[in-house]
Amino acid sequence: MKIRFLGTGAGEGIPVIGCNCSHCIYAKKHPEVRRDRTAFIIEEKKTKLLVETPPDIREIILRYDITDLDAVFISHTDYDHIAGIYEFKYWKEPVDIYLGSEWIEKIYECYNLKRAPKVKLKGLKKNKFINIENLRIDNFIVPHRSYSYAFSFSNGEKEIVYLGDCGWPIPENVIKRINSADIIIINTPFYDREDSAHTNILQVLKITEKLKGKLLLTHISHHSPTPDKLKKIIGNRAILTNDGLEIEI
Repeated sequence: MKIRFLGTGAGEGIPVIGCNCSHCIYAKKHPEVRRDRTAFIIEEKKTKLLVETPPDIREIILRYDITDLDAVFISHTDYDHIAGIYEFKYWKEPVDIYLGSEWIEKIYECYNLKRAPKVKLKGLKKNKFINIENLRIDNFIVPHRSYSYAFSFSNGEKEIVYLGDCGWPIPENVIKRINSADIIIINTPFYDREDSAHTNILQVLKITEKLKGKLLLTHISHHSPTPDKLKKIIGNRAILTNDGLEIEI
């Protein structure tokens, strides 16, 4: 399986419009450290799954020349995770977009999807798996304000888990659920700021010894140190992702 990170920024992206903090100034001078909002692709042989549809999704799809998708998965309905959903009105063929079944009616109305017949919303049932080609996709619930869906992608030999936006402390049952995964992707929009709806970077580094797999940090904000400094802090405890990063397992 392969992961291709298309966007690795938090809700505001980097640089942030109207911001002159040191991180944003650095990003303006060094385009390679800019970050679009979080989205990535899971690939297994010919199967391609997109995770999250941020408001940047049109530009992202064009930049990386993405022409085929088997399905799309959305973890929750925050703007930075779902606002690009309407762009699939213009996709070349109907596309299945999976999200919590309890949100479908709201999203259908909010984004006026009656005008986007190619967008096929598919309801996920909590803790129930589905199969797409040779991939099994499980979901489980993590705390995020109310909650968010986390996803597991497995080909029978390797497993990639996307924890997404998850509040701190991460529940022990979630730690046990992700412990055996080969890759764990988690959103860390803050460096040291405590926020009940998200896990920050310093917090998540405390659980690395409990995990057998490799931890990948994404959803990075300008509140964090610049990448050169952050990589020194993280060391070999985790991988700091960046837009365009590809990892194969």
